[in-house]
This record gives sequence, structure tokens and C-alpha cells, in this order.
Amino acid sequence: MTVDRRPQHRLFDVEVVQLDGSAAVMLRGELDVATAPELEKRARELAAQLPPTAEMVLDFSQLEFIDAAGLAVIARLGEELRARGGGLRIESARPLTCRIFEITGLACLLRRPAVAETTSEP
Repeated sequence: MTVDRRPQHRLFDVEVVQLDGSAAVMLRGELDVATAPELEKRARELAAQLPPTAEMVLDFSQLEFIDAAGLAVIARLGEELRARGGGLRIESARPLTCRIFEITGLACLLRRPAVAETTSEP
């Protein structure tokens, strides 16, 4: 396991944890037009180190804000990873962020909690 934590824009921080065949990226602060290029750079560097079929997980639990530039980076990254045979998943997004992803058509990237199937007999 490798952890890479470089200081970023004072309102944004990225922490990368590489696991066996996948990676987790913790985002903190505000992902906006000023910070989106740094996420894109770091995520592409990380994707280049992963196997083609690897999944990258973006942890939004400490992400406070995202704008259109941040959404665009995430959409491009998801497309690039899927084209290689891998994937992108977002975990722990706040309700407002989930709503933004639903409105923009990016909800497929959100990790949904597993729902137990129930069967009812008539």
C-alpha cells in the first residue's frame, strides 16, 4: 500500500492510497475551477500506474464543494478508465452532491448502498 499526500491549494487536498489493483483517492475541501486541474493531473498519474482493469474510488466524505470544472474532470476520468476496461466510483458523497450528480447524468458513478431484496408472499 502506498500513500501519497501532497499539499495542495489551501482549500483543496488530495490523498491517494494505492491498493492491490485499485486505488482510493480522498478529496478534501473545494473542487472547483482553481483546483480541478490538480485533481486531473494526480488522477491521470495514478491511472497510469494501475492495471488497465483497475477501479479508482473517489472518496467525497470530506469534499465540501464541487463546481462544473470538477464535474467535468470526474466525467472525463470516468470515461478514460472505462475505455481502458476499468472504472470509477464515488463514495460517501453528501446529499447535495448526489443531487448534482443525478441532475448532470453522472449518478452512475455514485456508490449506492446495497439494498436487501425482500420477497413478499401473497
